Amino acid sequence: MLWRFQKEIVLVLLCLLSGAIFRLTVRGYNTSGKTLIPESAVRYQKSYIQEITLENRRLRTLLNLKERQGGTIAAMGEVTAVDPIGWPIWLTVATNRVEGIRANLPVLDKDGNLIGQVTKQDGNLVRVMTILNPQSRISVCLQESGNLGVLESTGPLSLQVGYIPAENEVKANESVVTSRISQHYPPGLPVGTVQKSTVGKGFFREVSVRPNANFSTLKEVVIVY
Repeated sequence: MLWRFQKEIVLVLLCLLSGAIFRLTVRGYNTSGKTLIPESAVRYQKSYIQEITLENRRLRTLLNLKERQGGTIAAMGEVTAVDPIGWPIWLTVATNRVEGIRANLPVLDKDGNLIGQVTKQDGNLVRVMTILNPQSRISVCLQESGNLGVLESTGPLSLQVGYIPAENEVKANESVVTSRISQHYPPGLPVGTVQKSTVGKGFFREVSVRPNANFSTLKEVVIVY
C-alpha cells in the first residue's frame, strides 16, 4: 500500500536531504534569519583585532617615550619597507608629519634603542640607514669601562666596535651607547651589548656587539632631534 504514498515519501526524503545540505553548507544563517559570521571570518576578525590591540600598545609606548638627553621626538612613523629582508640595512618609514625632519636625525625603536639615521625624505616617506648598514659609522662609548670606539657593521645582524686599544679592559655584557663626541647623535642612546672581546693582530681589540633593537619585529619608529 506504500505506493499510494510514493509522492509523499519522496517529498519527505527530499526535505530531509535539503535540510542536511543546508546545515552543512550554509552556516551563515540562523533560524531567526540573521547572518552569522563564518568560522574563517571569525578567525580573521580575532587576528585583526589582536593586531590592532598590539599596535595601539606600541603607539602608546612611543608616545610615552621619555626625552633622552637632548633628544626630542620630531615624528613617529610606520616601517613600510625593509631592504633587504634578513639584513635590514635600509628602511622606508611613513611618518605622521613632514615638517622638522632632516637628514642625519636619529631613529629609535619604541624602547629608545638606536635604529639608525635619516638619509633623505620624500613627502611623508623617510629613508633610514640602519646601524647594520656597512656604510654606517657611529661614535660609541662602552658605559662601564668608558672606552670610546667606532661602531661598524660586519655582516647580517653583526656589529663591532673598533679602535679600542688592545691594552684597555672591556667587560662582558657592557652596555654600548652613543658617545658625547658623536657627530649626529645625542649622547647616551642605547645601541647594544658587548658579546665578546678579543685582542686582535694589531694595536686594537675586536669587540663584538649585539644590537638592542629587534629588527625582525620592528614595526614603528620615532625620529628625534
